[in-house]
Amino acid sequence: MMRNMPALLALLIGLAGSAPATAQLITLPSDYGNAAGCEYLATGNVADDTLQFLTERELGAYGGGCSFAMAGADIGDTMLIHGICTHEGETTLTAESFIIQPPYEDGHIEILRANGELWGELEPCQ
Repeated sequence: MMRNMPALLALLIGLAGSAPATAQLITLPSDYGNAAGCEYLATGNVADDTLQFLTERELGAYGGGCSFAMAGADIGDTMLIHGICTHEGETTLTAESFIIQPPYEDGHIEILRANGELWGELEPCQ
């Protein structure tokens, strides 16, 4: 068995390297944002520096954003998102986690940082 180990390792490395990396998608009833975020999603124009938005692929704000690398949900549909994030003026990427609460009765959602701090309250974009 030991003499077949190099061949097995080569096969596993080849298989791991052959699968393309893809972004993790989450399920949302719509895109979400504040006024500036929804305008950005609709037009691509940045209205002001209050911009915040959430789509099935990413979480964004003025000056940076995170694409989802991993996502999961608990039995109450609260999601935990792990993202690879960019920041304005920096070339370094960071890993950050967010908690996305299920929509409230009025449709808005709350997004929390991993430490429980409120990141933003967003409305469904029309």
